[in-house]
Amino acid sequence: MVKSALWGSHHDVEECCVQNTELLVKELGVYFEDHDVEGQERNPFNDLQGIDAHRHAVEKCDTLIHVNRMQLEVMRRATQRKQEDLKALIAERSRIVARADIDIAHNSIPTLPNETIAQILSYLYWMEHGQRDRWNTGGRIPLRDTTLQRLISDSATSDNWRNFIQQQIPIAIVCDGSSAALIGNGDARLIGHYPTTIPTRTLQAEENSGEILARRSTTIYANLSEKNGIEELEEIREYPWYSLVLASNEQGSSKELTGKFVQRFVGELANLHRLEIRPRGLVDQSAPVWNFNEDENSLLQSNLESNLRVVRAPSGLLPDLRPILNNVAILDIAINFGDPDTITARESVNALLEGLSHYSSTLTVLKLAPARDTSFRCGTIFHLRSRSPSIGEDTTSSRPKKPRLCRVAFPHLEQLKLSLPMPTIHDILSAVDCILLSRLDIAVYESWVSSSMHRHSPRDAVREISTSFIHNIFPKLRSFVVRLDFALVLRSYESLEAPDDSGDWLLPMLDSLELHINNWTEEALLESAGRVIINRLKTVSTTSIRSIRVTGIYGFSVGDPGQLYDLYRKHFNAFKLFVPEVIISEDASGDTW
Repeated sequence: MVKSALWGSHHDVEECCVQNTELLVKELGVYFEDHDVEGQERNPFNDLQGIDAHRHAVEKCDTLIHVNRMQLEVMRRATQRKQEDLKALIAERSRIVARADIDIAHNSIPTLPNETIAQILSYLYWMEHGQRDRWNTGGRIPLRDTTLQRLISDSATSDNWRNFIQQQIPIAIVCDGSSAALIGNGDARLIGHYPTTIPTRTLQAEENSGEILARRSTTIYANLSEKNGIEELEEIREYPWYSLVLASNEQGSSKELTGKFVQRFVGELANLHRLEIRPRGLVDQSAPVWNFNEDENSLLQSNLESNLRVVRAPSGLLPDLRPILNNVAILDIAINFGDPDTITARESVNALLEGLSHYSSTLTVLKLAPARDTSFRCGTIFHLRSRSPSIGEDTTSSRPKKPRLCRVAFPHLEQLKLSLPMPTIHDILSAVDCILLSRLDIAVYESWVSSSMHRHSPRDAVREISTSFIHNIFPKLRSFVVRLDFALVLRSYESLEAPDDSGDWLLPMLDSLELHINNWTEEALLESAGRVIINRLKTVSTTSIRSIRVTGIYGFSVGDPGQLYDLYRKHFNAFKLFVPEVIISEDASGDTW
């Protein structure tokens, strides 16, 4: 009888079948053994001499042929009987399933919990794509004919069900001012493609305006530069807020407006779950100046318990948010460190990390990336092109020594995402101590810098941003995502295929892979990922890969003829044999800013 443990492994089943086949053939030979015939020397056909010996050998062959044919006939009949038994079991299984279906059909199905139904409806909303530039800002019902909208419009749907379904559609509360209304236009990351939009001026007419504002799916959009919009927030401050997105039309810094807004609405902001600040300009991306000693006593005396958990803002505005950051868990920061080879960049890294250390007891996710200025043609990061060096100028010889990196511990940090120049990434990784870090996402981008005018591209990262470098800092990573030059990404995955020269595996606890495919020439990356999966299945020294995500350019997951999906289908099918979770998607995320 095959042990139950064998059913879960194809390799073990195959090995068991081979062993039992040999045993069966051997036992079959013993069963047909005839000592009067078989009682010969071990090799009866060797060294035959004389016609009698040859005649005896022929008779011996005839006898063995007859015996083998009898053995085959026995196995044929046994196989036939087993096939009949198998058919009977299959028929019995079908009969049992049919009987169970009949029993279920006559019984009432238990009612699903409301939480489960809500999750199903929410999933239906988020899985459907809509037109991001067509919002209905005049009423409660979305324009697009979606699954949930059809359920709401169905005359057979009761009022209770209609209200329950409506609650699963995200709501955008838009304050007065055209610029404020455009903040969320296409903001699918927060509210999907076709939310219900309600202008603040009409919110008071809603019977359940307080309940609407308190929903987890409701996001308020306002503009710091719009006086009327801020006054509208005053009218709804009596109700709890869950998520707030603030924009600013200021050409310069929004620091003053942000500080005044925090002082004015500190109680409402402290009760938020999510806060985003999106200034129009990029001047607030400089390193934050914390001044923790300033007004520290007043902050402590206020004893404000903040519920704010998610903050997305430029780094320069973080000091103004200090009164409500004492319980923050997720920080998504837009920051520009400038020329990564300068003293200023190193000082900015130290200033940022030392300031964030005050929130290390609650911080679990940290994302750092510069915001992109689309007004510059060549993609230059803001104010990194202030001057060109003189011809023949040796900037390296005159460059002063950088200050020493600080060392900051984030004992609860689980995820870290860095989309920065390579030297800055190296500085941050070298400065942080994260014993619980399980996911690291690195993207190295090109940038032209002012003082040296040399390019920091992924090719400069060969020596420092390597898998061995990451392993030495975070050996317990479970997910490692790297976006570099293709050759360097391939080298990173190849280093995960087998033990290193010392016989140790890099990142042995890795159980998740994420690949970004840009064109048809990157098949080698999928092949390397396949070897990583297979080789780590064969050893007990590493964790098996449990999840793999492959993202590509637009249309990648559609699978139309000529698309990358069809080109690499064989790799995806192979992944599905060995990895429980395989996700193929379009890369629509990009940078967080």
